[in-house]
Amino acid sequence: MAFCLGLVDLRVPSPHSRPGRFDAVAAWRAQRRRIWLTRCRITLTTDTDEGQSGIVARVQSAVAAHRRGAEAVELDIVCHGTAFGYSGSLDAAPVSDPHGISGLGYALQLGTGLGIPTMHHWAPLQNVFRRVRLYACGERNPSLDRAYLNNIAREQFCRRFADLLGAEVVSSAATCVYAVLPDPTPDPSIEVDGWDGSAPVTVFLPGGRTRVLPRSDRLGR
Repeated sequence: MAFCLGLVDLRVPSPHSRPGRFDAVAAWRAQRRRIWLTRCRITLTTDTDEGQSGIVARVQSAVAAHRRGAEAVELDIVCHGTAFGYSGSLDAAPVSDPHGISGLGYALQLGTGLGIPTMHHWAPLQNVFRRVRLYACGERNPSLDRAYLNNIAREQFCRRFADLLGAEVVSSAATCVYAVLPDPTPDPSIEVDGWDGSAPVTVFLPGGRTRVLPRSDRLGR
């Protein structure tokens, strides 16, 4: 058995979720009630004002406190994922655009944001995890032209994250589906239903290797 640690940004699910579900999340968020991620032994939450160094320190503490012996550790990150076009110098995937967009980036809406420019803060967690699952939507940002609806930026992010952590990173270009469960009272839970649609789910391994996750394993287990 592996020790699975959950990390949830308090801004999920989005206000576009099924009616009533977002209201339940807003209620506990306003009161800072605890939330737990199903299938995880312990769940940590973060919010808009927490930097990556603080998140990493709490993850380190949770692993030290709850890991049993030499058991493997896995991390489930539940948050929004987004692509963004930018102009100027930024370490992300280059594109060519007549309207001034010079690059395409991908980031996780995790605290103040986890992208390639802030990824170095996660270096203390190298070789801690066996597998990291990104239950975050792929880079289908409606503000970008359809020509940019590809996997370049997200794949670059995942490859670098896998190399930095020395762990497998599981991600998909598809939309991720969550279910907010209001019980047990007063601590609601978030259940991940997997990635939506038929888009492939990819396992990124350290060293640049990849493999496709079997379609029968929609949760990346």
